[in-house]
Amino acid sequence: MKKKASKAEFKRIMPHHDVLARKFHDVWACQFCHRLQYKSDALPDYMIVRSDQSYLVEVKQSNEHWSFADKDSAAIRDIQRQTMDAWEEEHNPYWLFLVLGAGRVPDGHSEWVLSWSEWKKIERRPI
Repeated sequence: MKKKASKAEFKRIMPHHDVLARKFHDVWACQFCHRLQYKSDALPDYMIVRSDQSYLVEVKQSNEHWSFADKDSAAIRDIQRQTMDAWEEEHNPYWLFLVLGAGRVPDGHSEWVLSWSEWKKIERRPI
């Protein structure tokens, strides 16, 4: 599954849980100068709203192996880690939507939603 497909999958399943999801676009045209503008890595992929509470969500996907802590394209970058830590200190939990595998659910593909604080506990576990 491509990274863009995992983000589309997230947006597709949110209404089934009574959640409104808004995507922060990676690139957009400035309404004044019409040049392309790029999203900061510090911004999340989505903001979701449920029961008058808003939460930020980062979507991470890997086809072959569990690489979310490694320094590859699926990794959670340092600037994202700092942003997630700061958000959780001041606001609501910051959520991760993790996708593993290239197939469709349930054949060769799994999806998880968990809080950033829980993910950090998983990362610290010895393998």
